[in-house]
Amino acid sequence: MRGGDATAVAGIRVGIDQLRELNWNYWATRLCLLAAEEGAGRGYMAEARDWLKQARILVESLGQGFCAPELHRVTAVVLGAENAATTQVGASLWRAIEAAREQSARWAELRCSTSLARLLRDQGKVCEALALLSPVLASFAEGMDLSDLVAAAQLVNSLRSAASG
Repeated sequence: MRGGDATAVAGIRVGIDQLRELNWNYWATRLCLLAAEEGAGRGYMAEARDWLKQARILVESLGQGFCAPELHRVTAVVLGAENAATTQVGASLWRAIEAAREQSARWAELRCSTSLARLLRDQGKVCEALALLSPVLASFAEGMDLSDLVAAAQLVNSLRSAASG
């Protein structure tokens, strides 16, 4: 780990601890999830697993069910970074989508569906990916310039091109 990265990791740990001391557990959970996702993306798997474990403990012990979709989505990110079986990654993403749907959390459903659509695309299941993501994206009428919606729209467009070509 490079010096700057080690400093950042230490800073994240301190931030999480401080949020927990303040009893700002929602924000501690969000920071754990964000750190786990970023850590996995940068190859810091031990840290990513630790932050994911901390998030899971907070979600389960404090009844933060509203964080369940993101917890499952980030679990899939960490599993993917660890080169876990795509069936395992996909199962985690389906749990995330189901949790979002149970809560009528459309934004969470969009993020989770976008992640699963990418996985399906990478497996050559273009039509299945398109069938999953298109209706979720179509349910949004505003905010089309927001990054998650832009990413979903770009993915849908590339899936349509791949399906027709």
